[in-house]
Amino acid sequence: MSITKLKSTFSRQGSRHSYNPSVQDELETSHLLRPPHGDNAPSRLAKNLQDVWQLLRSNYANILLVIVPFGLLSGPLSWGPAARFTLNYLAIIPLAVVISYVSEELALSLGQISGGLLNAILGSATELIVRLSPYHLAITDLMRSQISIIALEENEIRLVQASIMGMVFSNMLLTPGACFFVGGLRYPLQMFHGSITSTMLVPTLASIMILVAPTALYSVTARGFEEQHESNSLSLGCAVVLLLLHAASLVFQLKTHTDLFDDVDETEENFDSLEPNINIWMAALILPLTLVLITLCARNMVRSLPPVIDNSSLSRSFIGFVLLPFIDSTGALFTSVVVAYRDKTDLVLGVCNGGILQTVLFVTPVLVITGAATDHPLTLYFGRWDIVAVLFATVLLAALLQRGTSTYLDGVFCLAFYSIVVIAFCVLPEEIAPFEQGVGTITM
Repeated sequence: MSITKLKSTFSRQGSRHSYNPSVQDELETSHLLRPPHGDNAPSRLAKNLQDVWQLLRSNYANILLVIVPFGLLSGPLSWGPAARFTLNYLAIIPLAVVISYVSEELALSLGQISGGLLNAILGSATELIVRLSPYHLAITDLMRSQISIIALEENEIRLVQASIMGMVFSNMLLTPGACFFVGGLRYPLQMFHGSITSTMLVPTLASIMILVAPTALYSVTARGFEEQHESNSLSLGCAVVLLLLHAASLVFQLKTHTDLFDDVDETEENFDSLEPNINIWMAALILPLTLVLITLCARNMVRSLPPVIDNSSLSRSFIGFVLLPFIDSTGALFTSVVVAYRDKTDLVLGVCNGGILQTVLFVTPVLVITGAATDHPLTLYFGRWDIVAVLFATVLLAALLQRGTSTYLDGVFCLAFYSIVVIAFCVLPEEIAPFEQGVGTITM
């Protein structure tokens, strides 16, 4: 079973107990494709309302959907920068949860291979839209014919770089640490010897090494990179390699070694036997609408960043490394904690590994390639604090996975290290992005 399917199976387990099979039987009939008429119209309307209700109650974070209208209005009404940033930041959190839920529903409806590919791509849509807003990439053009220029003049390279590393870091320490702690409070010793964890450990560590390779190569080069095109070429080359690895990873999980990802506890439902909570037409309608809302909220949020940073103690490093990753990880964090409390730590680690691989192998190279194509190059030369935090987290996570067991004390130490890094990003001065100084050589 693929990582995204594991997340789907357990994130919706509670809602299935109250599900009415007769409604699903009605969904599978062909008369739904015809215009409503007669006595069938009220029943279809009721089912659509039930679908919406299932979506709303799928995650507690959906309570924040009431903030979405205020976030959208904050820009046109010229509210203060702090209010625009806060409202739109909070509005994106439930919209990201909705994207995750709907993509999982479509994955159930479309089948194993096509659904898995869809979930893998759409799972990164929120990260792409938020991080690519300053560069207006083509993914947002799918939702609207033209998107206004968002922070292109500000050239928010440091923000994007920090958000990439922050997502990797949160998947390494925040989510596993919270799950180890909560699960350890109920079970004295939790075991995780599953095939997913052991199989994907080496690819995860190798992908992180490739991600930090440009920074490492620069640090051991005597003259550095005196011309910006040298750094751009190396970053672009790494991006192409990462995309090829992403394709290989998808083939590995969805085609050649699917049996490794089907090794789940026998008492759990098989993914192929699950039925979607909402019909495919409702999901296909909600998905683009949600992406449009995320695009609008992200535009308002990014536009408000410069005055917020200038008038507060927040830095681009803190916003990118800590706040932006939390948008995408909120829904997965709640789900993972519940799963860990049920002593399914293997599934939690599988989801975390999947999140790391998705960020490194798909989101990052798309950012680099699109930045180069739009003449706004994004290099893979990260800040020193980003590299130190991620490498330390890599060592800690690898040691835990090799041991194969966890206790609540492991969770405490993971969360403590995460907290120290967050505090450091709060108090340390801003790092200048490579070549942002307007000179050739990178300052480290």
